[in-house]
Amino acid sequence: MSLSGNLNAVNANATNVTTGISIVTTSLSAIGNANTIGSIFTTGGNVGISTTSPGFNLDVTGTARFTNGITTGTLVANTSISSANATFTNSTLTNVLGTSITTATLIATTNVSAPNATFTNSTLTNIVGTAITTGTLVATTSVSTPNAIVTNSTLTNVLGTSITTGSLNANTGTFLTVGTSW
Repeated sequence: MSLSGNLNAVNANATNVTTGISIVTTSLSAIGNANTIGSIFTTGGNVGISTTSPGFNLDVTGTARFTNGITTGTLVANTSISSANATFTNSTLTNVLGTSITTATLIATTNVSAPNATFTNSTLTNIVGTAITTGTLVATTSVSTPNAIVTNSTLTNVLGTSITTGSLNANTGTFLTVGTSW
């Protein structure tokens, strides 16, 4: 059969279709034992883009871009996350490890809870923390900040070595134990 022009068909069934451009307006699906449409692969309920054996609900090999944000209960980064700005609102951060971080502003407001926050070889400028509860805050090897403001917060086991500060303001029921020198 040869066709020139447009073909409108309902419930068309074709085994092999060769076409320059196919426009599917309702749905495109792989049927039978096929698990691929272009570079999108499905395996066991998982969807993979540019990976033939997706191991997660969405498994992408390459770079993913989300222009309007990500909504998640848990965000796990096994290697690294690069970002000009990272904003956490009403968040719980567990075992936060930062190595060689340089940031202009780190703002943690409205009940940010971090059992362990570790920053190594980092520069944090203008740190503002409101209602922060932390079990352990570890700052090792030259963490510097010109301004650190912590309000209504509990800091337990804070260890500082070679601290240089222009001013330390401890108001309203603060008990401060100082070692051999300050």
